[in-house]
Amino acid sequence: DYYTNDGGYTYWGTGNGWCSSDLDELIGSTSDASACWTMCENTYADLVAIDWTPDGECWCQDDCQCMEDTDNDDIHLITGSSIATLPNECVSACPAEEAAFQDCLSKQQSLDDDFFADGDDGDDGDDDDFSPNTCDDVQQHLSNGECEGPAVCQTEYQAWVECHYEDMAQSFLGLTCDLSCSGNLGSDYYTNDGVGVVVVC
Repeated sequence: DYYTNDGGYTYWGTGNGWCSSDLDELIGSTSDASACWTMCENTYADLVAIDWTPDGECWCQDDCQCMEDTDNDDIHLITGSSIATLPNECVSACPAEEAAFQDCLSKQQSLDDDFFADGDDGDDGDDDDFSPNTCDDVQQHLSNGECEGPAVCQTEYQAWVECHYEDMAQSFLGLTCDLSCSGNLGSDYYTNDGVGVVVVC
């Protein structure tokens, strides 16, 4: 499945995941991976990679920092010819929190939840317009609904969100923030017994 074409890109086939980048833009739907590359190339001058799935979703990437979802055999990957070898698999900045959330989910009888039905993984694309400068800015972003997750495993999910944004604040802003989902929950964000979930770090 691997080949490099004359158009300046390398098709890596499936089973490699997708290139992690800050762009990560769902640009539309195409008939195949090659058409996805063309669509992204015509839109982004700094295109580095694309990932395409059989349902037609075409994603554009402007970097290839590491590889996400390497266990997903449906993702077709193309990179610019400048990428001679693929980077390593992405490592979570919050492995303990992520593992606790995934472990909690694995113990649930059912995940009949709008959070999963909508294909939401906690990243709804709203970060595109998110340009914080201070810890207060990041905390305000959490207050605007970023802490709202699935109906199950809320405590674990919120701990993961807090850790994730604290890491991003450190990495991109050089700030050491103490973020919390406490008191920032929507009116419909309760456990089954009607008691709100509070997480304090």
